[in-house]
Amino acid sequence: MTSLSPDYQQLALDIKKWGLELGFSEVGITDIDLSKHEAQLQRWLDLGYHGE
Repeated sequence: MTSLSPDYQQLALDIKKWGLELGFSEVGITDIDLSKHEAQLQRWLDLGYHGE
């Protein structure tokens, strides 16, 4: 059986491209570790900047 290794760099580029094509003004991908930025994220959410 062969193992397919995903090309994460290309996948990230594709996701960003699709987001822009769908009309998002910015598209970003981040790490899942929120420890450094959790408070900033919470303020951003509290200000209503998230989508629905």
